[in-house]
Order: sequence, then structure tokens, then C-alpha cells
Amino acid sequence: MKKTKTEYIFEVLLNFYQEKHLQYFSSILGFFYQYGIGNKIDKRKALELYKLATLQNNSGKYIYNHLQNINNSVGKYLLALYYYKDIIVDKQSSLKWSYKSAKKDNPVSQYEVGYCYENGIGTIQSDKKAFEWYMKSAIGGNSKGQCSLAWCYQQGIGIDKDDIKSYEWYLKSAEGGNMNGQCNVAYYYENGIGTEKDEHKAFEWYEKSALNGSTFGQNSLGYCYEFGIGTVKDPVKAIDWYTKSAKRGNNIGQFNLGRCYHDGIGIEKDVKKAYEWLLKSAKAGNQQGQLYLERFFYIKMKP
Repeated sequence: MKKTKTEYIFEVLLNFYQEKHLQYFSSILGFFYQYGIGNKIDKRKALELYKLATLQNNSGKYIYNHLQNINNSVGKYLLALYYYKDIIVDKQSSLKWSYKSAKKDNPVSQYEVGYCYENGIGTIQSDKKAFEWYMKSAIGGNSKGQCSLAWCYQQGIGIDKDDIKSYEWYLKSAEGGNMNGQCNVAYYYENGIGTEKDEHKAFEWYEKSALNGSTFGQNSLGYCYEFGIGTVKDPVKAIDWYTKSAKRGNNIGQFNLGRCYHDGIGIEKDVKKAYEWLLKSAKAGNQQGQLYLERFFYIKMKP
């Protein structure tokens, strides 16, 4: 039976690992085991390999040292994610390994450390330290770190509020391909926050965010099409994007889709579907959905 490309890559990595002096790819091999790439999922084997990568010492030869350093750094990051997201829920270990990698200027790990401090995961919550680590990550070019740093400036988390700096970092994050950064910078352009109002740029960034999979971007793009923000009004396209957002669980998208079904905007009126989507929105805590249900269907949601 012919091997798939992933099976072939897995076999090559496994062969490297079995050669004791070529264990410079154990972190990647662990990743393959964790997610079942080219082999059956084996999370305990993944954990073993991640730990091995973090404990490697330099061999003395430059090329081997370079490979070991990469493997060590990647291993620490993947081990931190493993503790944080997978079968062993150990928040303190998550922070410990993220911190080790972050101190070596890994911008992804720096973001993870910032996130842990912001939310008090495995450590005492600290807005100031969260801001500091997000700043390191952002300067290192991580789009998530840039987006989180912008959020800190927007909300005054660990720093004074600054709409201009918030806009600047959202823009960097957006340009780096982060869908949340794209959605947020679009919102800033739409409302003239930290920059001049520009509905055309708002539409462009909402579209990029929507195409990248942001449910908020999809809902906002639908809103742009419905009301002609930065583009020509197109209620049919509005329905398409509201539907995408709603089906993926966004309660604002669910409200807008239910509203359009109720009012016959871009689609034929359908009271049953309107009720279904408004109810989903209301159950998810959307106040507009709750008001619509009370006003048109005489249903009061429990407080």
C-alpha cells in the first residue's frame, strides 16, 4: 500500500529519532504523535518527546547546536501548549514552559505568557505584566501579541488608554494576517477611532477578516452590505454573510439573520426561521435578540 506524504514524513522523523545522535527533530515528531499526523494519535508519546526536546544539551558542533537550539525552543513551546490545552491540565506547568521559551525571545511564547498573566492562568493575575509580555511579543512580530497589545491600549489594561497606539497595533496585527486584528482595525476605520474615518478601508478589512474566518468579521461584512457601508447595498450578500456568522455560533450574526427573516430583508419573510435564529441569539445572551422576542413573539427570557 502506497504511503501518503504525511506517513512518509513521519517515518523519516521517526528514523532520525531512533538514531540517538540525530534526535534534533523530536519536538516535531511529538507534534505528529499529538495530532495523529502520519500515524495514530499517541499523546503520551508526544509528551515524552516534548520533554526530551527541552532537556537536550549542546553537542559541541555548530550545526548540531543550531538544530538542538531550534528543537529545544520549539519543544518548550509545544510542551507549554500541551499542558495548557491537552490531556494534562497543569496551568503552572504551562506558564513554566512558556516562560522558559519566552525568555529566549520566542514571540509566540511571549504572547502565551502575556495571556497567562492577563487571565491569571497558573499565576497571580497581573495587567502590568500581561502588557509587558504582549509588548515583547508584538515587537517580535507576533500578530496575536500585536492584537492583544492593541486591546490593552484600547481598554487600559496595564497601561493608560491610547486610541492612536491601539489603532497602530491593530493595523500591524491586521497586516500580519490576524483575523481579529483585521476586524478591529476595520471597526476603527468605520468609527474614526485613533485614525480618520474611512468606510472604504473599513469594508476592505472586514472582508479580509471575514474571508479569514472571523465570525465577527463575517457579521460586520454582512452589516456593510445591508446598509451600504464602504460598498453598494446588497441585501442578498448581507444574508449570505449573516448566515455564515450565525451558523458558526456568533450571537450578533444570529440576531441579524433572525431580524432579516422577520422583516424580509434580502430574503422572503419567514416567521419560523426568524423565531429560531432570534431564540438562539437570545439564549446566547444577545440583548437585541431578547428584545425582539419580547416585542414580536411575546416571549420573555429568564433573567
